[in-house]
Order: sequence, then structure tokens, then C-alpha cells
Amino acid sequence: KDNYQNKIDLPATMIVEGDTFLNVGVRFKGQTSYSQTQTSDKKSFNITMDYAVPGQDLDGYSTINLNNAFQDASFMREVSYLHQIRRHIPAARANFVRLFINGVSWGIYPNVQQINGDFLEEWFFSNDGTRWRADRPAPARAHPRRPSRP
Repeated sequence: KDNYQNKIDLPATMIVEGDTFLNVGVRFKGQTSYSQTQTSDKKSFNITMDYAVPGQDLDGYSTINLNNAFQDASFMREVSYLHQIRRHIPAARANFVRLFINGVSWGIYPNVQQINGDFLEEWFFSNDGTRWRADRPAPARAHPRRPSRP
């Protein structure tokens, strides 16, 4: 849990179709998909390919997002939607992966492209410009009731 709250990557070795990637950074990700999965182990992961090895990537991508398909029992919504809308507007690439951690299957995960400079270069003339991220605000503190006026 500490690496989720602090957004600190943990070093790991990743193997993809027989290719080994040493010292990638792994951390939990998500907001609602993390906090509302209760006791489920099915959490979303962020993998930083060049965490400790500068320039290391997977097919040109430096960040891998394995999502947990929160509130989607079919596991199809995200990948299907992104595949369809890419025909019409700029949208992330997505596919499915089978995730094993220390030899134990964690099941199928949607792998969704990070919206970063790589994404912008695929769709636009440059990757300059401002990108925005909307994080969930911290819970509001309860205010004491003020006495009503006479």
C-alpha cells in the first residue's frame, strides 16, 4: 500500500514473450479502481520501463498500464471502446495481457497506452503543449454547524 500512496516504483524483472527487461519500476495505480476494489487483489499496475535502465522500452513504449477493468465484469469495455474510437479520434492503444507475478497467474488485464509524449507524437505534429490530469480531490472535512441566527 505504501507504494500506492507514495507513487514509488518498486524494482522488478519483467518477461514478455521470452524477452527479459531488468529493473523496471512497478507500482499500483488508479483512484476509484484502487480504493473501491475492497479486499480484491485485482489492482491496476503502472510499469515504468526505463525506471533504472535509461532508454529501455517495450516496442517503443516507456510506460505500461495494466488496468483492473473496474466495474466491468466482461473485461471488454475499455479495449473494445478504444479500438473502435481510434478510427475516428485520437485515442490510446489497448490490448489484453495475461499477468503472472512470481509465477502465479493474476488473470487477464487490459493494457492501455499512457497518454504522454509518445501518444502525442503518434497523433500530432509534436508533443509540445499542456496535458492535464484530474485527480480526485481529498475528502472534505466536516465543518461544525454554525448556530442559526434569530
